[in-house]
Amino acid sequence: AYLATEADPAPETLLQHWPYYTSKLEAERVTLELAPHYGLHLVCINPSLLLGPGDKEGSSTQDVKLILEKKVPAIPSGGLNFVDVRDVANGAILAFQKGRAGERYLMGGANWLLKEFISQVGKLAEVKVPSLKAPDAPTRWAAYFFFHTLGKVSPLDPVSIEMSQVFWYFSSEKAKKELSFFSRPPEETLRDMIEYLQQVKK
Repeated sequence: AYLATEADPAPETLLQHWPYYTSKLEAERVTLELAPHYGLHLVCINPSLLLGPGDKEGSSTQDVKLILEKKVPAIPSGGLNFVDVRDVANGAILAFQKGRAGERYLMGGANWLLKEFISQVGKLAEVKVPSLKAPDAPTRWAAYFFFHTLGKVSPLDPVSIEMSQVFWYFSSEKAKKELSFFSRPPEETLRDMIEYLQQVKK
């Protein structure tokens, strides 16, 4: 699979389906454009899906909780990049110390198929995961209907289902080379996150 880099153009055609992400892209563009005019040494970091222990609000780990609760009825066809939140916190410090003004740094960890991700979560948590593969659907509502039919009431929202059909793969080589960014083994991130979620549940 192709790994995107900072040199690649933003997938605007794809992102236009999701206003939240379009707004983040536009905010970054405006900030990068204005920073030199105000004499600001601006460095941008772009982490992937942040996982790990300590997500009290469940903002990034909600879908993992659904896997642990056996509420994901089928495996989406896409892939994701995820990274340990602790490594990105360290990466932010490195960007402050070493980052070049006006530059962007992608900070990610593993590029995994969702099939592999769901399987690893199930293995580490010792819970059964689905084996049925979800078909690709042309629209978010078609995908949602499929999951809804399987689970009667889909725990996944239409946007999450639609995004799960995309391969969100990229390379963090620039951050590794220029900032000495490091991401720990993905299994360690998943293990610590699962232990945290299980403790919170208790």
